Amino acid sequence: FGTQGETKNQIAPDRARRSSLDYLALGDWHGTLNIDARTWYAGTPETDRFQRDEPGHVLLVDIAEGGDPSVTPIRTGRFQWIRRSWTVND
Repeated sequence: FGTQGETKNQIAPDRARRSSLDYLALGDWHGTLNIDARTWYAGTPETDRFQRDEPGHVLLVDIAEGGDPSVTPIRTGRFQWIRRSWTVND
């Protein structure tokens, strides 16, 4: 999606609709990201060092024929990355 990344791996944002998919699950993204009603990145089940788009979730997806899926992010990550800095004097 978008203009970043390798162009040979681009996926059209409306791919699920154009392909008549009930749901399109995508990977290789560090956080939960909703593209449209039928297209989601689940992200990573544990929080990683990339602090964007809600890492540390899984998705519960209920699919009903003829309608948009119901997608519920569920927090599974137990760890939180923090940034600390110290001053060390002579």
